[in-house]
Amino acid sequence: MNTPLVWNPATTYTPQEFYRLCAQHDWTYQFSDDHRAWRAGMEQAEVLRAALNRDASLAPIYHDWVAHINSVTDTPRPLPPK
Repeated sequence: MNTPLVWNPATTYTPQEFYRLCAQHDWTYQFSDDHRAWRAGMEQAEVLRAALNRDASLAPIYHDWVAHINSVTDTPRPLPPK
């Protein structure tokens, strides 16, 4: 069972936890007309950036998700880290 993750910019995440954050992130928050959804997405993005700044080894997970989300050629969903 997956316990809910806390979106906290001061937290150090394992690769598995960071993957789950990326999977739960609203990657299209910038396009929201609802300010609450936009704000929540901004806060999540800040947490992802803080985690990347703290641990550069998470960058490949992040970049795989960005490629998947921005794909026009159907880049498959990234696989979870082992």
